[in-house]
Amino acid sequence: MSNIVAELVESGMSDYWILKNIGMDADELLHLKQVSSIASLFKDSEFNKS
Repeated sequence: MSNIVAELVESGMSDYWILKNIGMDADELLHLKQVSSIASLFKDSEFNKS
């Protein structure tokens, strides 16, 4: 699944698009991005102060 997420992000799909169309939650998407170890997946991410 991390390969699919990596390919979607690299092809220009937004996090919102992935969440809506693949049907996963934000935590799962973040985890899969981390597992894939591709820094470019985080280039357009917005981080908040938690």
